[in-house]
Amino acid sequence: MRAKYRCARRSDLDAISLALAIGKIFDALGIAALHLTVNGWTDAVEASWREIENEYPLCFDWSDPFHPAVMQRGGG
Repeated sequence: MRAKYRCARRSDLDAISLALAIGKIFDALGIAALHLTVNGWTDAVEASWREIENEYPLCFDWSDPFHPAVMQRGGG
């Protein structure tokens, strides 16, 4: 994520602020520690989601990965 904001030439102040904050986090924690944190969190969330995904009334539409949508199952 950091590279996306770091490399993009943006004038959006929120995006610039986010990029700077992400950079400070990487500097403070170190990339290796942050990767372990994010990967561990992702695995836990994914495992929990797999337990309930078929019972949950909503689903995710990832047809546009930059703008995922939450929808009712069955398209309704």
